[in-house]
Amino acid sequence: MKSKRTYKLRQAILRAFEEYNPAPIGYNEIDEIPGFSVLRPNREELVVELRNLATWKFIEEVPGSNGDYLRITGSGLDQINQETDRDPHIWGVMGL
Repeated sequence: MKSKRTYKLRQAILRAFEEYNPAPIGYNEIDEIPGFSVLRPNREELVVELRNLATWKFIEEVPGSNGDYLRITGSGLDQINQETDRDPHIWGVMGL
């Protein structure tokens, strides 16, 4: 299992995407989102978690953006709105 901080960061990323939905968020904009100020992730951490969330299909690249912009998927919205079973990738032990 990852640390609680990792899961909080993943949840914060999804909440940020939910807040901006349906607008996409660019890789260069993600670290400027106010919700991350408490967690203070570095750029590398954010990129790793964005890639993880994309791999797990909670966010996706915007077609035609050359991978520069991402948006939340239906699965990501379901997780953050808790309209489905909690996924352990997002919620840690609370998703088991």
